Amino acid sequence: LSEELKMHPLNRHLSRLIFIICLASLLSPLLSAPCFAKNTDLGVVATADSLVTHVAYEILNKGGNAIDAGVAALFAMTVTKPYAASIGGGGVMLVWNHKTHQATMIDFRSAAPKDINPSIFYKDQETFQIYTKYGHQSVCVPGMVAGATKVLALQGTMTLQELLEPSINLALDELFVTEALTNLITENYDKLESNNASSAIFLPDWFPIKKGKTLKRDDLAVTLKLLSSQGGAAFYHGEIASEICNEANRNNGFLQLTDFASYSAELRQPVSGAYRHFEIFSTPPPASDGAALIELLKILEQFNLTKYKFNSGPYIHLVVEAMKRVHEDQEKLWKNLSDVNEPRFQLALSQENILKKASQIDSTRIKVMLRQDTTSSARDLPGSSHISIVDRDGNAVAISLSLSSIFGSGVTIPKYGILLNNTMRGFSADASDIHAIKPGKRPRTTLTPTLVTKNGRPYLVLGGTGNEPIISMLAHIIIGVIDYNLSLDDAVRAPRFHYDYITDTIEMETRIEAETIEYLKRLGHKISLRKDYDVFFGSAQGALFDPLDAIFYAANDVRRNGVVYFKYQN
Repeated sequence: LSEELKMHPLNRHLSRLIFIICLASLLSPLLSAPCFAKNTDLGVVATADSLVTHVAYEILNKGGNAIDAGVAALFAMTVTKPYAASIGGGGVMLVWNHKTHQATMIDFRSAAPKDINPSIFYKDQETFQIYTKYGHQSVCVPGMVAGATKVLALQGTMTLQELLEPSINLALDELFVTEALTNLITENYDKLESNNASSAIFLPDWFPIKKGKTLKRDDLAVTLKLLSSQGGAAFYHGEIASEICNEANRNNGFLQLTDFASYSAELRQPVSGAYRHFEIFSTPPPASDGAALIELLKILEQFNLTKYKFNSGPYIHLVVEAMKRVHEDQEKLWKNLSDVNEPRFQLALSQENILKKASQIDSTRIKVMLRQDTTSSARDLPGSSHISIVDRDGNAVAISLSLSSIFGSGVTIPKYGILLNNTMRGFSADASDIHAIKPGKRPRTTLTPTLVTKNGRPYLVLGGTGNEPIISMLAHIIIGVIDYNLSLDDAVRAPRFHYDYITDTIEMETRIEAETIEYLKRLGHKISLRKDYDVFFGSAQGALFDPLDAIFYAANDVRRNGVVYFKYQN
């Protein structure tokens, strides 16, 4: 513009507007891309919520370690992501101690009530689906508080009171409702409408709370304050347990005070195995997904993967054929396992079995799988979330939390604001199956928090949501980083695929090249295409340590909103 026109007030405003539009267009790809960051001083945090990530970072900034930050993030998530995280849920976590160079798993999955009569659920398959879908009958004993207090006593450095303060402030603040939350409420309208307390929170005036409105959780703040002042005893032995059980009794639920009094988070030995000079630690039986991940990697270790292009036809064929062999072992060897020391478990991960499975794979032929029984458990549905944190000393924590379904049971406890799980849905719908409902039992889970270490310190800290595709998602990222030298950001962002053993089909994102798809079809694979970035394939949160630069990087999945927060110290 000429100097004269530039001076005109209208044109000055127009120029500013054009500048803002141009700047927004330049930044938009960055805002929508997977976030990644690096930090040399405090460590790094990856969660699926910016406020939660900020809470965890502030704990690190105050001198807390990764475990302290993880506990703070866990409670903050219950405020900001009520559909996927709740004090009324459960989960699993892996912890790495930088002093002992040891990994520990804490099992805080929700457990079936001890006095439950399974026959109530197994009159017919329709009865199972109705009772476990939502409502009081679908609720298991929540384990989150026990898990948080257990890990804090094991390796934390700060008090529960200190770590709960940010979550209390969040609950008392007015948080903006996102479009994603409004959509999820709308999709789960019937579930939330069936419970008065849930309706009051999420369906004011019987309509889903709108995007841009604010949500204040005074009720949840009451619970957080009780936990802050009284510790975990307030939940399992105090007034909170009493009110949850009273609500259950008034609504034909099964929870009793004895269920809460006897519940405990359990320490378990992670399953571990070497992969190309790295050590992998993941979830042990009876949740077999961690073992399946390690077996998959060890089978693929027998091949020179890098002679194929990442995500090329030959590469995908090789991975899918390995997945088929792993699934066979899951069905035949691991269905009734209780720990990592059982002989059948050791057989599955033995070098003899690995070499046998690898030798069965033909680079030009497919293995035809028989259609599998589809009555097995629903396991973990999208109502879950994950946190990955590493601190400056090299302590690490990978926490996966689950309500089972989005908004869990749909049941909120009045006054306390606790949304309860529907983890009964995680059991098998077949009464004769080993994973059928039993009193006090914890169902299988697909949650697979995973640690990859090198030379005694964390290299990759991974986890995420996604049900069955979690195994292929984690293997995809690990192979991308270790074998193909991809950045963590690129490995998380890369197009994904997953072998669905029920339909004998390769599910894949449409970003995979057309010539790759045609190659696989010629071999006889059945292909099903999904969206470019599809949450079906899971949503990962992870941290990576680069030993050359002594810098931690982190990445979150664009498939579901995630934010890495970091700050350099001056």
